[in-house]
Amino acid sequence: MIDHPLVVGEQTFEIKDGDFAEAGSWVYVWLRPTAARDVIYVGATGLPPAARFWLHLHHDDPRFGRIRAHHPEALSGDVVVRVFRLDPSLDRKLVKQAVVALLDGEQPGGGLSDGTLAAAGAIVERLTVASDDQPIDDEPSQRRASAEARMQIDEGVLDAADRWNEIGELISSSNTIDDALRALTRPPFDYTAMVASHVLDMPLRRLSLEARSKLTIELGEIRTYLEASQPD
Repeated sequence: MIDHPLVVGEQTFEIKDGDFAEAGSWVYVWLRPTAARDVIYVGATGLPPAARFWLHLHHDDPRFGRIRAHHPEALSGDVVVRVFRLDPSLDRKLVKQAVVALLDGEQPGGGLSDGTLAAAGAIVERLTVASDDQPIDDEPSQRRASAEARMQIDEGVLDAADRWNEIGELISSSNTIDDALRALTRPPFDYTAMVASHVLDMPLRRLSLEARSKLTIELGEIRTYLEASQPD
């Protein structure tokens, strides 16, 4: 029992042979707090969830920083992550797969145990309930938000490719990456923080004519989708 008013809690993590001895088995769902099924990403981990989330947001390798690399829409606005601890007898990857299928309105693949299906069903059911246990709006909107975020990034990367000499000089004259990031959000560039971060992380191969051509085609497809899906 902690008896100091400024120390509000305590946790203990056991490390054994250079790794977490027991951090639990988890399935987690990134989503917008305004819509129960406004899901951005579903994952599973044996790490303490907060550690895994930090990697998602900050790691340069897209295998670990998946949110940063593949879901830029989660880097702006309000996002919550709902975390579900599983019985250790369950395979968390299979539970994750079943959750993804159910959220897509499909039946999970055959061969899954009753326990796996029951756990996945319970998680999806919980995702339809807000924190105050009231049902919340389930109208889909994240696909459009994701497309809008992708469009901003593609536009920014194409613009940066055309101005790479300027950007290279800015980066080389900056004391830190944070300084360069801030400079890219100001004139003459005026990128959003999300776009500036992607420009700084952009591999040089994105400057090739082939890569820029593919990006231009993708941008056109996104614009067509956004025009077609414009709310009435």
